[in-house]
Amino acid sequence: MEKLPPVITDIEELFDNAESYSVIAWLKEMSGEVDQAIAWTLRARDLEPENPDHVYRLADLYATIGDFETALQLEPQPGLGLLFQMRRWEELIDQAEFLMIDDPSNIDIRFMLSFAYNATGQFESTLHVLSTTGLPDSVIDDEVRSIAELEAFMTLMNALAGIGTKETLELAQSMADYWETGPWHGDIGWLATWRACGLAILDRHEEALQMLPRVKESAWLARQPAIRDSWCFGGYAEEPAYLDVLREQEERRARLREKLPATLAEFGVEL
Repeated sequence: MEKLPPVITDIEELFDNAESYSVIAWLKEMSGEVDQAIAWTLRARDLEPENPDHVYRLADLYATIGDFETALQLEPQPGLGLLFQMRRWEELIDQAEFLMIDDPSNIDIRFMLSFAYNATGQFESTLHVLSTTGLPDSVIDDEVRSIAELEAFMTLMNALAGIGTKETLELAQSMADYWETGPWHGDIGWLATWRACGLAILDRHEEALQMLPRVKESAWLARQPAIRDSWCFGGYAEEPAYLDVLREQEERRARLREKLPATLAEFGVEL
């Protein structure tokens, strides 16, 4: 993350267009400065007012800081991404099931739908939806196509554990064991979330509760659904370490919401 400021400065000095503003916004989000990410996205939108992608991006960023009211003003008919952020699982399921009829090969739809099924306890449906995606073999054979596929691997693992039979639990734990012993790269918040999840499924709860607080080390805000709605964390609802992570993340979101008006004024932009 320490390398991001000079990269952002270079982009600002070399480019002055909507595409560069969007890149800066993405980098600002990575560094936890979501208020500035919103400001840069507004600059991009102002240069390309007819481009709906900027509006969808703004809705996602407002949802990231917990301002769902503004997010819905921007996207009154929320798509899957916004429904996922807001944890509106029944609506997401209805929409995703319909979309799958038109586009059954769309893996991203299957990944989001499977998480929503898990969040509502429909574990068998998760197995059905993910049965044609190549999981878990694509991860085990190191043929991963996206970060979303890694997360879908975890969704499948959670579904198997959630079903809770001897056979499915053994399979879930074998996947969790592979996950724990595999190579680790990327953002510490993402890694800590999913490593803690795998450790929980392995019944290594003390280690899981030591790992989970490392989410707070990341500048990047954690996505709420992974921590709040994954089956693996269901037994931690009263655990101080788990509650502390939730509290810290919400406090960061609240600070960003409070800071946002001044940031937009500083940038000379408005919604």
